[in-house]
Amino acid sequence: LLDSNEATKRGHPIKLNVSALLCVPETKGDDVQKMNFRYDCETEFSLYIDKGLQSVFNINTTVSFPLIENSYSKRNVVTVNLNNKEQVHKTIQKEKGRSEIRGCDFIVTVTMDGSFAYHSRRRRRGNYYNVSVKHLKDRDDKVKLLKRGEKLQYNITGSYVETICS
Repeated sequence: LLDSNEATKRGHPIKLNVSALLCVPETKGDDVQKMNFRYDCETEFSLYIDKGLQSVFNINTTVSFPLIENSYSKRNVVTVNLNNKEQVHKTIQKEKGRSEIRGCDFIVTVTMDGSFAYHSRRRRRGNYYNVSVKHLKDRDDKVKLLKRGEKLQYNITGSYVETICS
């Protein structure tokens, strides 16, 4: 453990807390595309990211597949890294059957917490300043980071499509 003087010099590690991927409720429609013929089918999901984030950290979230309620009985929790991604595709299972395709808009909330140490050489020995992650917010707000107390928050958004083979 660091004493308070060492913690001031080094800061407190910046950590990410990433929410599970969820459908935006008002976009989760009942529209289902069904194929009328049987063929080799892949039970899968795809993410098409409209508003992503590039970070030095992994941005791991979980997808509880299937995300949209249906008759598919098998449940899977899949971890995906959204860091600097525009698309993500995950195959759950390949089988023969008819496909059903559903979709929704999604949101994942990323919360950044912690601090870093800033060293100033103004004095002979220099001083360390502990700087909260909230001060990394872009002043012109290009990235749309939101201050939440001492934390920063960002919402990754896009479209989710799942294919179920039955």
